[in-house]
Amino acid sequence: MAALYPPAVLNALLHGGSLPLIALEWEVIAHVAWATIGMYILARAVLQTKTRLPAIGAALAFGLGGYLTGFPVQQVAIMETIAWTPWWLWTLRRAALSQQRRERIRFALLAAAVFALALLAGHPQSALYMAYLGFAYTLFCLWHAPVRTWSHRLLTLVLPFALGIALAAVQLLPTLDFIARSERQQLDFQFVSPGLNWHDVIFLFVPNADIGTPLYLGPIVLVLLVAALKSRHASLEKWFWLSVGLLSLLLAFGGTGAFYAIAYLLLPGWNAVRNQERALLMFSVAQALLVGWGLLALMTPTNTVRATAARLSAGVAAVGWVLVFALMALESPLTNGILMLALFGSLAWLIVAFAEEAPHPLVPASLLTVVLAFNLMSVNQRYHQGPPPETIWPERTLYNVIAETAGHHRVNDASLLPPEGNAGMLYGYEALGGNNPLRLERTRRFLNAIDSWYEWKLLAVQYVVSQDPNLDPNAFSRLYEEEGFFLWEVREPRPRAWSVATLVQMTDDDAIADRVDDRDFDAYTTAIVEVSPPPVEGTATVNVLDQRTGFLQVGVQASAPTFVVLAEIADPGWHATLDGQPVEWLRTDGFIIGVPVPPGEHTLTLTYRPPRWLLGLGVSSVAWLLWCGGLFWAWRSHRREEAHAA
Repeated sequence: MAALYPPAVLNALLHGGSLPLIALEWEVIAHVAWATIGMYILARAVLQTKTRLPAIGAALAFGLGGYLTGFPVQQVAIMETIAWTPWWLWTLRRAALSQQRRERIRFALLAAAVFALALLAGHPQSALYMAYLGFAYTLFCLWHAPVRTWSHRLLTLVLPFALGIALAAVQLLPTLDFIARSERQQLDFQFVSPGLNWHDVIFLFVPNADIGTPLYLGPIVLVLLVAALKSRHASLEKWFWLSVGLLSLLLAFGGTGAFYAIAYLLLPGWNAVRNQERALLMFSVAQALLVGWGLLALMTPTNTVRATAARLSAGVAAVGWVLVFALMALESPLTNGILMLALFGSLAWLIVAFAEEAPHPLVPASLLTVVLAFNLMSVNQRYHQGPPPETIWPERTLYNVIAETAGHHRVNDASLLPPEGNAGMLYGYEALGGNNPLRLERTRRFLNAIDSWYEWKLLAVQYVVSQDPNLDPNAFSRLYEEEGFFLWEVREPRPRAWSVATLVQMTDDDAIADRVDDRDFDAYTTAIVEVSPPPVEGTATVNVLDQRTGFLQVGVQASAPTFVVLAEIADPGWHATLDGQPVEWLRTDGFIIGVPVPPGEHTLTLTYRPPRWLLGLGVSSVAWLLWCGGLFWAWRSHRREEAHAA
């Protein structure tokens, strides 16, 4: 839910309000680059060396690493959220370690803006991991910060988090409200706990032959990690990041390990997110920084570091070659991955073993960095080489037939038409289904309790796409056939809005579902409401005047008090007006909307505005004003200091 994420909004505006596939691809590429640059900046600060190469290696290990180039590439919200992680950690570090109050405030404000952008990017789970990682890192930095006043601690611990949430409240509050009413409102341990399997540990060293490999480190990273652990550089922070890497790896195994169960019980938010392998975000940050320390260690080596790295790379290469020849006879799918392990392990050994012969310590470290980049680039890129767009989105006359004739009616395409349930959005018709993992819980339960035929009638479905050539001819007429898909028209399709003269009060959802599902129930003469029915004396003429996403307007001509039913899901975000004046709508027939209308000629309008959006807008507006004011104060303070110094 990244409707207000500034880079995505800008990208859409640059393309006239729509996003061609190439624009979305460049948006992902830009975020990978942004994450890589951020890791370079963070590594430069953490490694505290004038030599740029270790930071470059850390940036490549993060930007080309198994996690960032795995499933986040195909799940844009995840990618656009995690791309801010290095920048978040860097600004928090600067806020915690700066000695000047002005600098602490400036970087705390920048950290808040970074966190807000991560929240706006639309993947709360990744933002949750960023928050926990940022909090732990801030505590670590404050522990050995040069300034340890309570105001300093509170400023760094509270301001970036609280202000960041407030800055993003305009999107965050409606999102949380929707989740609270969705089928994710209550999640049990069995649903959220799945993560990696223990046998996936092998994919730390060998690419998965079937799918992407978010765990992948490879032999070069392995050698550099060991070199980092053997060195004496920045030992305290190095051990902090080693702890982060190990703990996040254990968390990624989810319910198959005991550590996740502790987090599930004790850490807020951990019981509300699934797919625990996504905790590898923290693992990827940690291993990237350790790669930087490893390169730094090999550039200023001791005999122990070089000897350990040489022995390890030789052992990895030897094991790899033995396994290659053993698995070739078995025709194992892991053969290519083991071959990659052997080849890059051998290259690592050659570089490390003959490092003393190099004219400068920078040469072997540079070669190792280049090999590292080629190693990582050889792993996940092949999983993102999909077919051409015309294959994913084939040109079909069927799409045009639907889009041109559906009008104000809906289409039940059963998510059969490519691409993966999103055909309605791409080709301009209102589909009943769609590729969406979240639905309103009350509506989902109600619709599961009634026959789909009654759902189609109450939601104004006119066309049905099916692969069945023999639907009931009394209910449907076949219009078109193309490549195994049949387009059927519902005989006597129901309108988008109608009026009834009879109201029945029922309050129990199960009883309402049973009544709606009854063959004798006529939803076009009788409506079920959950409150005391308003007075109704007759029907009216109802015509759709305008209908688009989030907006429905109908004209009503009534000679007596009537009740107009509108085929829209009863969600609190809908706001009704009658002739421009706000009116209350009623939940009708269990899951749609009804509005009492007095006699006369009227215009009835439904407009969708997400619940808590106005509250979020107010909070964010105040927060951005405070943020701008804080930056202005920091700038003025800097100018005054310069003037005083002059």
